[in-house]
Amino acid sequence: MAETTATVAFATERIVNDILATIDREREREIVSRRFGLFDRKETLEQIGELLGITRERVRQLEKSVITRLRHAAEQGEVPHVTEVQDRLEAAVEELGGVARVGVITTKLGLENTRVEQSRVAFLAQLCPHLIVINDDDHYHHSIAVLEHHDEKTLKERVGGLM
Repeated sequence: MAETTATVAFATERIVNDILATIDREREREIVSRRFGLFDRKETLEQIGELLGITRERVRQLEKSVITRLRHAAEQGEVPHVTEVQDRLEAAVEELGGVARVGVITTKLGLENTRVEQSRVAFLAQLCPHLIVINDDDHYHHSIAVLEHHDEKTLKERVGGLM
């Protein structure tokens, strides 16, 4: 198992690059890369819109469209590495009780626990059909759960009940 974890640890940048390469339009690759913070810090819709000369609403629409297309393609087995990544992420999350913060999962996978690595793990999880990503906000930490055990609504209700 340690060998498998090390493979993910050394390959996240390559895996993300391979997946981004499946996106036809450069502008869409740029949006996804900047919004998720895959190579640098995460950027706001407004920051990306200013850079690309489009509205923040258009950035949001394009981001949603690309992620939806990628997730659908991943479900069909048409996105490189997703099955392998899903197996490893799902195993790590299962070992952590079926749901865990992205930072904890990143460490569990043997990755350096940086914002960029956490962003890559969250992005990859977003594409995995068997996983749910809970984005951070005022009430929730950035987390990943196994869909078989949880759905987003129930998970948020349970967390809300603890507050």
